[in-house]
Amino acid sequence: MATKYTSDGTMRAILFEGKPGEMVGRDVPKPKIKMPEDAIVRVTASAICARQLGSSEVPWIMGHEAVGVVVEVGSGTEFFQVGDHVVIACIPDDGHLATQPTVIPAFTCLGLGKDFGGVNGTQAKYVRVPYAEDSLIKIITHNSHDDLNYLLEKARSIGAIPIDFTKEDKDGGEYKKLGAAAQILALYPEGVMRCCDCVGYESLNPELEHRPGYVTKEMVKVVSVGGGLGVVGVWGKLPASGLSYKGGAADVVGLSPTILQLVETGRARPDFIISSEVGIEDVPEAYSRFDRKLETKVVIRFPW
Repeated sequence: MATKYTSDGTMRAILFEGKPGEMVGRDVPKPKIKMPEDAIVRVTASAICARQLGSSEVPWIMGHEAVGVVVEVGSGTEFFQVGDHVVIACIPDDGHLATQPTVIPAFTCLGLGKDFGGVNGTQAKYVRVPYAEDSLIKIITHNSHDDLNYLLEKARSIGAIPIDFTKEDKDGGEYKKLGAAAQILALYPEGVMRCCDCVGYESLNPELEHRPGYVTKEMVKVVSVGGGLGVVGVWGKLPASGLSYKGGAADVVGLSPTILQLVETGRARPDFIISSEVGIEDVPEAYSRFDRKLETKVVIRFPW
């Protein structure tokens, strides 16, 4: 039987103490409920992100990605209860309603320091989540899915078009020479209205050479006039053809129902990106490997 959470004592956490790219494991005080809208989550798994190789504040607990179990809620938190399994949104709600647009909107993110909301990160045994009602995503398990085959069905399972550079087009030309856009235009000669770059600055060209702008340039070729491009990074120069170009942080909570449904039904298996699983004491070395580009996504397991 699980014991009731108490904020007394300490916990292990990964901290940035000011030396670029270097993290350390420390014993730190356990978090406490500060506001009625808060929740305390016991982390079962966190991860290392490329954005998290430092912080604007030192010392600071790292991490803004995690899943876990709610162990305490504030008096103003009604939807979530102790025992709920949750995803912690990396960009929590800031508790404010914007009545008009701002040039630079406020940006709150876990683990980035006081300049970004002042909320500690998720690479710790416990984390305080502010405005939990709008910052946590409840994981609802369905026993009916237990026997489903969770193998990812290539890119087609989510409506994407796989690009095969070994194929030839109908005129005998190699797609490798023509570029990624040629295969899409072969199916949609008039182009498409929406295209999303899911690779970013790490993109490779058909010769497997690092070309940060390759995907974006191919997207511009394939999107119809007046269409829209979505990108992870900001790349390239857009022609004056009426395209809209928009970037920024994703609406994690708003998109969560669709994402969870894709995972639960087996249409998406995001675990392919995980390169290592480590315990909290091995995290400093994992950061070093990550900084040397020897890891893609490191998951930090916290034994229950």
